[in-house]
Amino acid sequence: MNAEAAFEKGMELFESAGKKKITKEAAEYFLEAARAGNPKAMYYYGLYCELHMIDFDKEETPAQFWLKQAADQGETEAQFQLGYYYERDLNRILLQEGQEAVRTFLMNWDDSPEWIICRTNMEEYKYKALEYYKKAAEKGHVRACFNLGLIYERGIGPEGSNRDRKAAEELYQKAAEKGHPFALCRLAYCYLCGGETVEKDEKEAVRLYKQAAEKGSREAKFRLGLCYEKGLGVEKDEEKAIEYYQAAGNHIPWWAKEARKKAEKK
Repeated sequence: MNAEAAFEKGMELFESAGKKKITKEAAEYFLEAARAGNPKAMYYYGLYCELHMIDFDKEETPAQFWLKQAADQGETEAQFQLGYYYERDLNRILLQEGQEAVRTFLMNWDDSPEWIICRTNMEEYKYKALEYYKKAAEKGHVRACFNLGLIYERGIGPEGSNRDRKAAEELYQKAAEKGHPFALCRLAYCYLCGGETVEKDEKEAVRLYKQAAEKGSREAKFRLGLCYEKGLGVEKDEEKAIEYYQAAGNHIPWWAKEARKKAEKK
């Protein structure tokens, strides 16, 4: 079977699973096509290896190898995924911290990375992530734009040096225009406090938070609760604040509990 036929067979099996799971059988076809030089197959097989943590006890994992092969041939999704791989760096965590650390990391992971367990050589890996996020972001990849914006905002190196808030805000804007909920939240925060490229505008912040909340962002719902509690960009409304706090799944503040108790007594 040639590379194209093997790739198409792998995609057929992947699509039959609702594009939610790369089965072992599909992966075998992707590997066959990848070995024959198909870059898309390299991406899918690399993704399969990453999701299943295949040979993650090796210095260079199959996931890293195949994603890099695809990324260096211009595959946008592979460029993003390789950046994501370097930023999370589960292989390094496994080698230096053990399987339990990986489990803890995965349990606490969301799409807005705030921390990394293993600190050794963190900057080196962040720079690698930056390199591949840039390549994908230049092609308009939404998640790459957002993740790259986070790196620019937080900086790399001791005490978050090398920050570029202007570049971060521009990337958030780019991702927010395509409806990315986390980007909408970060851009809203820029408007709420005033940023490098936007002036302080509490009403615009609320508008953006509402867009993100409609897309299911718990952070946006919590922030809207704060806006209604404090009267930022909207009229102060404690009941609405409570509703948003509850929708976010956060603990209701003490004052809200007292208000509810009084209302129940009436």
